[in-house]
Amino acid sequence: MMIPALKRFVSASINNYKFRRYQAGFEASLTDAEKAIVLPFLGFLLKPEVKVAYDVGAASGVFVAALAKQRNIQRVCAFEPLPDSWRMLIAKTQGLSKVSCHHTALGEKTGKVGFFVTSDGDSSSCLRPSVEQGKAFPDRGLKTEIEVPVATLDEYVAQHCLPAADVVIMDVQGYELHVLRGATRCLRHVRYCILECWFLSLYDGAPLVDDIWTYMKADGWQVVGVGPQHCDQSGKPIFMDLVFERTPR
Repeated sequence: MMIPALKRFVSASINNYKFRRYQAGFEASLTDAEKAIVLPFLGFLLKPEVKVAYDVGAASGVFVAALAKQRNIQRVCAFEPLPDSWRMLIAKTQGLSKVSCHHTALGEKTGKVGFFVTSDGDSSSCLRPSVEQGKAFPDRGLKTEIEVPVATLDEYVAQHCLPAADVVIMDVQGYELHVLRGATRCLRHVRYCILECWFLSLYDGAPLVDDIWTYMKADGWQVVGVGPQHCDQSGKPIFMDLVFERTPR
């Protein structure tokens, strides 16, 4: 079995090799972490008509930083409610003039929402972690519950005069449908959505792949790409990213 350090080295080497053909699309060099997270989607993200990107659930800002270095991207709006992740996001994006950061959760109504913070941070969500999450990832656990501001994307964009998005990247740990339902006006202008979709419900009430697919198809979207599949410790598929494109009306 490949040891973790060697596995990371091999993965970074492969990403560097694959990335060479995309170098002209970037204004600055990317870190290995930035290359790994953005590489599966560059066929869509580097299209000249993609000028404004929203990253919903931006976490520590790795994807945001990669987007901001693209020549075709003029503006990146990053949304992140978790205080620790917010501080990392601000630090990561300092000096990136294209980026604006917004300290809020997004959902289907404006107000306050309970936010469940897990020990690893990355699994934190507006939904409570389920029993299945404890089985799939026993090293994670609920750390605390806090209250964070929540807004609909439609209201927030209007209030803050944000530019219309061409692509929306969403990683909100099972809260996807809530965000989508509060973004119906914004999504009319969006060309691509990259959504994290789950095979196993790791959060109470979270939608699965079929639920997301059905909702998006009914709203005029089609699947045009997929990202890497992520598995639990036994190798069972847990989630993956799907790329949706708005079909012509």
